Amino acid sequence: MKIVLSTEEDIKPVADRYLVLELDTFRIQGKVIPSWCVVDAGDIGLADMTELAHFKEQHENLIRNYKKGDLNFVEQMVEHLKGKFGGNLDSFYTELMQEHNKKSGSMGLRYRKRGLNVPRQRTSI
Repeated sequence: MKIVLSTEEDIKPVADRYLVLELDTFRIQGKVIPSWCVVDAGDIGLADMTELAHFKEQHENLIRNYKKGDLNFVEQMVEHLKGKFGGNLDSFYTELMQEHNKKSGSMGLRYRKRGLNVPRQRTSI
């Protein structure tokens, strides 16, 4: 797996040949630039290949909800996606969960396992 900083327009030709998934965005010299992971199909097991389109869609939903701040959805989707894509994104998903735990006061997973809602912290922009 490779990680690339690129505009969506510039990454499109690569997406024709490889599995390309958005990760996060960075502000560089005043411009917002997304980061992408480029996964070689050889890294993905045959069993996962049949559901690759589904996993890709779920990853896109995860990123969309991450940007919206819906960390509850992110937590649920991370649990579903870990181990997919040949495990190439597992460290990224772990980082997302660590970020989630920071934002929810390190209580998110413990609360949910007990069937409770995570207290939300509001921040002003």
